Amino acid sequence: MRNPSVPIAKVEVKKAGSDSFIELERGTDGTLTDASGSGEQAFTLRITAIDGQVIEDELDGFEAGALVDSGRQF
Repeated sequence: MRNPSVPIAKVEVKKAGSDSFIELERGTDGTLTDASGSGEQAFTLRITAIDGQVIEDELDGFEAGALVDSGRQF
């Protein structure tokens, strides 16, 4: 996530076919990681700001290191 107007509290992912979200781990370099992998198939990304705002984006998948555009912002 780049330049959010409200700081991010957490980022979660829900894989296609799953009922629950998994919180992504923050690396010391600011990266977010799902150790079990979620980019190869469709998934929902849920971003929660520190003030409680939530954005959910459904994605078809992505390649590691690729940029993904969203039409929404906090």
